[in-house]
Parts: sequence; structure tokens; C-alpha cells
Amino acid sequence: MKLKIPEIRTVDDYYRALFGTAKVEEETSSVLGKLKEDAVKRRKDLDGKFNIEELDDRYRFHNLEYRDGIYTVDWSKELLDGGNSHTQEEWTGIVKDNEFGIPSAPLYHATIKLLYENQDHPVAEQQDLVQVVREVFQKDFTDYYMMTSTRIKYSGKKKKQQPDVVTHDWNTPQARITEGSFVGPNGYVKPGCGFDDVIQAVLESNDTQLIEEAYEWIGKETKKPYLYRINNTPDNDVERAVVLGVVVNNRFNINDIIDVSRPVRGVVTQRKKILHEK
Repeated sequence: MKLKIPEIRTVDDYYRALFGTAKVEEETSSVLGKLKEDAVKRRKDLDGKFNIEELDDRYRFHNLEYRDGIYTVDWSKELLDGGNSHTQEEWTGIVKDNEFGIPSAPLYHATIKLLYENQDHPVAEQQDLVQVVREVFQKDFTDYYMMTSTRIKYSGKKKKQQPDVVTHDWNTPQARITEGSFVGPNGYVKPGCGFDDVIQAVLESNDTQLIEEAYEWIGKETKKPYLYRINNTPDNDVERAVVLGVVVNNRFNINDIIDVSRPVRGVVTQRKKILHEK
């Protein structure tokens, strides 16, 4: 008796040869179709809402409220320049022709705020990504003070009529400034601390209750936010870079330092929608 081998030219032929019917393919298509429908629904659920997309070299934050609008913000997965440390001035030269730039203190704040507020994101995959990025930031802040593009200039007594100046995106075409008097005592940032003006200038937020909760969360529990600055008006002008980190026990330091090298995690920002006209 000669065994008849069925001719297989199509997927239907394959399933008929194995199972005597193309039904398995139909069932498989139904399952795949349901998965596709679910994926489309998840995308629709995220439309217009804060969410994180993981790409090969970055975490892309969609619908992040920052400054004057809603932004798409990319945070690099790797520290810039292989994790090497440089001064703020050196960094502005290093990233000049780089896709990634240096994050300002307000951009760090906006990111920390959104992560904290979305730790219970309604989409489970987003909860996981929030925790992934949280752990990336925790390691940054625990291992280093992280450099920002924010800089404070304290006006010296010899120019006592001149205000102090906070500059974000310092030494770039996008630089923006806030003037005021920013000398004063160090201390924990919490409701009633009296640091509202300087915190508003440095982080572009004076919600001290949220800052206390969110920075303790991002910097690991018991790391409460603490402001370091120049305590008295200097004789001459002093300029310092703002850095963020939890190196000192029980403190998440919002600190200004002078000519100290620190690493950078890169960012790319793109505004999608204007919320507040300046």
C-alpha cells in the first residue's frame, strides 16, 4: 500500500494535514485578533494621559506637564559620556552637538511629580514602568549628586542693588531666568518651612507638601528633601550649579555647589501643547 502524502501549499493545507481541518487556524486568528483589540484599547486608554514608553535607549514620557505646556520628554537609559562626571560648564560644551541635553531642576521636579502621582497608574504595564524608572532615579540619586542645567547667581554686597538670579537651561539659547533674593538658612522643605520663594525659583513649584512626599518616595524612604544654599550675602558675586542627590543620611539634597563634577542623565524635550502663555 502506497502512503499518500498530502500536498501542502497553504496554511490551510498545513492545518488540514495535521488536524483534518483549518479550524485551528481560525481559532488562532481569533485569539490574535483579541490580543490586537486589547492592544488598541490600551493605546486609546493612554491617549492624552501621562504614560511611559520604553525604547531601546530611552524612556519616553508622554503628556508630561512642564513649564508652559504638555511635553514629550525622553530620558536616556544610560548616563551621558559613559557616566563620567564634569562641571556644569564642561557639560554645556560636551552636549552642544548631542541629541540629549542636560535636565533642568524644574524638569527633574516635573518628572518626579508625575512618577509619584502615577505609581498606581490604572494600566498595570504603566505601574511596572513607573517603578522601573523610579529605581533608575533612586540609583542615580543614591550613588551621586546629579548635575542639572539650573544655576544660581548670588549677588555680592558690592552690587547690593542687583538681585540674585536663578537660570534654567544655563548657557543655552533656551535659558530662562528668575530674579529675587535667594540667600537664607538651610532646612527641610515642608509645609510652613518659609522657603517658598527660593523653591519656586529653583523647581518652578512651591507645593511643599507634594515636594516633601514625592522626593522622599523617589529618594528612598526617610530621605526627606533638604535645601542647601548660601546663608548670607557674599562679598562678591558667587555662581553655583544646582545638583540633586541623597548622599547625606536622611536627606534628599536640593543643593547648590561650585565647580564640582557630577554625572548627567540626558533628556530631550518636545512641547506638544501650550497651557500657559508667558
